[in-house]
Amino acid sequence: MEVAVQADPIHCLVAQLMGEVGGETPEPNAMTKSVLVREGHYCGRAFTFRDLRAVWFAEANEIKIYRERGPLLRAVRLDGRPEMCRAA
Repeated sequence: MEVAVQADPIHCLVAQLMGEVGGETPEPNAMTKSVLVREGHYCGRAFTFRDLRAVWFAEANEIKIYRERGPLLRAVRLDGRPEMCRAA
């Protein structure tokens, strides 16, 4: 039995942005996800896929994408809520 799990909007948006930057959009379960905590408080999430790393900063509501050992490739400030994943 297969169960469809819908990704949250941030996860989906990160996958779309990684596809734009890296040329391949990761499948929902292909990214490694981590919760970021600073001084005991939730501050965002980190995502990795191959040589790309994305960080969503909750307080600033901003996503930054980097190469594994490289410079910032893209920064996106989210105004309001990110769009949900669109079916292909």
